[in-house]
Amino acid sequence: MIRPILRGFAWVGAGLWLTLAPALAGDAPAQSARSAAEIMDILMWNREPVGGPFALTDQAGHARTDRDFRGRLMLVYFGFTFCPDVCPTDLQAIGLALDRLGPDGDQVQPIFITVDPERDTASHLADYVPMFHPRLIGLTGSADAIRKVADLRGRKVSIFRGTNNHLAAVKVLAGNGLQERDVQIINMDTATTNAALTSKDIDAAFGNFPLASLAEKNIAEIIYTTKGDNPAYERHSTLIGQDAFIKAHPDITQKIVSAIVRAARWASDEANREAFFEISARTGFPASGYRFDFSNQELKYRNTPIIDASIIESYRVQARQAREFGLLRRDVDLNGWFDRSFLDIALKEQGLVGYWQEYDASGRPQAAGQ
Repeated sequence: MIRPILRGFAWVGAGLWLTLAPALAGDAPAQSARSAAEIMDILMWNREPVGGPFALTDQAGHARTDRDFRGRLMLVYFGFTFCPDVCPTDLQAIGLALDRLGPDGDQVQPIFITVDPERDTASHLADYVPMFHPRLIGLTGSADAIRKVADLRGRKVSIFRGTNNHLAAVKVLAGNGLQERDVQIINMDTATTNAALTSKDIDAAFGNFPLASLAEKNIAEIIYTTKGDNPAYERHSTLIGQDAFIKAHPDITQKIVSAIVRAARWASDEANREAFFEISARTGFPASGYRFDFSNQELKYRNTPIIDASIIESYRVQARQAREFGLLRRDVDLNGWFDRSFLDIALKEQGLVGYWQEYDASGRPQAAGQ
């Protein structure tokens, strides 16, 4: 029997990217343009469903996703800065309510999401949102850059079957109301996928690191990444040991785990970001690709060695999926698989208890000691 004893850092939360070939990037189905006022009417009267993960830009020009605000109550207001009366009135009421809450108001994050991104740029929001409350965050995006995973329906999409990319891609499709049968799945490895995207023999591909080079050369366009989206879409790796070896050599096992934890601590220090990329480039993948993949993510998040409820739940989900896809011949019971004892010793000995954030089974941050 084998036992996962440590999470493999640098693969924690590794992004799965959806890349479009140039042909598809340019011929996305046209959508009828709606004015900001029309969108406000839809929102106010609940004419269409609203909600879900987002990846937008704040008034300071920084990338923001819903994940940035987990653990806090988000008070989200949809509006636009050219709104003459309703929006400013509502935003003033929100600001007053937050002030009246006193210290309790710090648990609430007010967010203004524009429905008029063409005019409400980040710099414009920077002048607008402070008028209503100092903690109000304004979010905007590019209407031209918005593509939906749902637009893949009927398209030729490359997925490397039987890999963790495959399992993650199926989750992403399902999260956007699609199943594998709704797209034309083409089973391709990484090299073949890159060639097919370049030659436009496929419309899109789910993949990871190597797709960055195509985007850098403007051969393809990355329109979606799991980074900042539902944590269930992320991919992980773990250090796995044979029971027989662990029982026979607990001292060697501990030395290995402790060494990896020390390396993870170094690789989690933002002061070492560039050095980490340069060392990672020795694998043959360029440092620029690592910079791209790690963009807008803290090293502490990507390079954590922690085994927590979140990663255990992700493996349970993947085991069920692998069974459904015929990759496993029988159901697998993961109870008792994960052993944190060596990790906990290393954390204690190196004074790193609580250094890395832990998450519960649903992906929410856990308070220390829970």
